[in-house]
Amino acid sequence: MRVLSESEINRIIQEGKKLSEDEGTAVLDQFEQEQPEIYQAIFGPLSDAIAEDSLDMSYLFLDLCFDIIWVHQKQFGNTLKKVAGKEWLNAKIGRLDAEMKALNEDLPMNERFRRHLQFRFVDRSAEAEIQLELLKYLENRVHNYASFERSRQSAIRITNNLLFVVAMLMAELYSEEA
Repeated sequence: MRVLSESEINRIIQEGKKLSEDEGTAVLDQFEQEQPEIYQAIFGPLSDAIAEDSLDMSYLFLDLCFDIIWVHQKQFGNTLKKVAGKEWLNAKIGRLDAEMKALNEDLPMNERFRRHLQFRFVDRSAEAEIQLELLKYLENRVHNYASFERSRQSAIRITNNLLFVVAMLMAELYSEEA
């Protein structure tokens, strides 16, 4: 897997926006069949966590998760080779949770352990070849959408964090397949 440029990300996302509702549903149905655990996490606990702050932002989250799935499938193919089971997903999310907490200097943590988690996070992100331009696109969409309604602003952080989690899961899934 290779890191895509901003223009490649934009082109692929624009192609996704031109899909009919049936075609978009087919993309999600295929992903659900190939990766049921990740699909259930996205459309269950992750979107539910955002909905606690803002239902609007949870809908945006789901739309942007489609973009994440679409970009990976369109550019790198389907994920049939490796199905991420519950153990794989729990291990990845647990690791990401600890590493993301280490990035938050406000949370109390042993400094040596914090540095270890921070370095591990950077190394794993580089190994997985996370799509940085896709992350920029997602963050811009979240901030833009939240700017139209004050009630959405409380959910910006959790939405961005969970979009990062989904993007990282997809990057790791595809990098492990390669």
